[in-house]
Amino acid sequence: MRILRRRLHSDTFRAAHRSRPQDFTRRSPLSFTHIFTIIGKMILGSIQREVDDFFKELFGRRVSRTKVTAAAFSKARKKFKHSAFVTLNREAVDHTYANSPQLEDFAGMRLMAIDGSKVNLPESEDIRAQFGPLVKKPGQEGRPLALVSQCYDVQNGIIVDARIASASIGERELALEHLEFVGEDDLLLTDRGYHGYCFYRSILNTGADFCCRVTLTSCKAVEEFVASGKEQDIITLKPTGEAIKECRQLKLDTSPLRVHAVRIELSSGETEVLLTSLVEELSTDLFANLYAMRWGCEEGYKHQKSAAEMENFSGRSAEAVRQDFYARVFIVNLTAILALPVHEQVKERTAHRQLDYEVNWTSALSKVRSCGIQLFLGDDIEDLITELQLAIGEGLTERRPGRSFPRKKTPTKHRHVMNRKRI
Repeated sequence: MRILRRRLHSDTFRAAHRSRPQDFTRRSPLSFTHIFTIIGKMILGSIQREVDDFFKELFGRRVSRTKVTAAAFSKARKKFKHSAFVTLNREAVDHTYANSPQLEDFAGMRLMAIDGSKVNLPESEDIRAQFGPLVKKPGQEGRPLALVSQCYDVQNGIIVDARIASASIGERELALEHLEFVGEDDLLLTDRGYHGYCFYRSILNTGADFCCRVTLTSCKAVEEFVASGKEQDIITLKPTGEAIKECRQLKLDTSPLRVHAVRIELSSGETEVLLTSLVEELSTDLFANLYAMRWGCEEGYKHQKSAAEMENFSGRSAEAVRQDFYARVFIVNLTAILALPVHEQVKERTAHRQLDYEVNWTSALSKVRSCGIQLFLGDDIEDLITELQLAIGEGLTERRPGRSFPRKKTPTKHRHVMNRKRI
């Protein structure tokens, strides 16, 4: 935490993440760190209330008063780049993986899942120009929509990399960008939308392994495996002409690829096929349990869209959307990192109970958010973190493995209306 604070307060960091050279304090009491903290602790209500509450806590006042107007804040944030959150998040993640002994792994491998999700955006010309609308039918445009994609550590709850882009961009295109942060001793889990020879080659090119679910008709080799009735087999994938062209553009090998195919019969009667670069013979149940852990990425999106209110944007510009998105990624990761030492303590403290317990993620995020100002602008940071981790350890929830509920496919209405923010 001290490393992040030093970076945030350094002149070089501020200069790199300003969109304009003018000093924030020239005509306004808002500094670079003020803007970072206000956005970083998530703007969930009206801007005026959030800014008033910020200065109330910063100066230890009993009553919040208007020191900076919402219009002044909106003007000041135009000088602030969303890349500040991207950079600090990257440093926090890299430092954690290099130094934290509490990180969980799977047989020495870091389990990561890649998945995407659509996000509703506010209505404005700037947002439509940069993200584009949802096209329902030819000639019929809906509200603006973005595609977000994450590379997610499913065991530790850390977002290794996140992207937000136009909904017109394919999920696999963003997935390839995540591979910059994947390497040896990583095992990548993906759903059916990410299959393909070139994608598999791209993963192997990083030194990582993969375990990907595919459709039963994804290619001829998979169809033959399904028809064979075998539980497991080594099959050979040959690239199509389009795949060869794509691989050559990415400078990837195009020779036939040997992979391990695994058949899994679900309780629903559905047949599931996994393709993995782990070619050694392992039990089918192990592969089933391994792939099931990919659901942690889905749970991560649920937390972010519900508790962190990912779609609750505080501005109508494309840059404001990016600021809010990457700020949420940052505070979600900060919560996961601060909670790492707490998980083992919770296991030991609840070992005598009949059910297994884990940290209540929503409660933990709420506590980290409430300490946002002190984390970046306060004193006695070590004592604050100790108190915060004790508080996180007090909010627990039961772990109930094996539960499943049918997914609701009915589209939900836009919940966060810009002109109807909470007080």
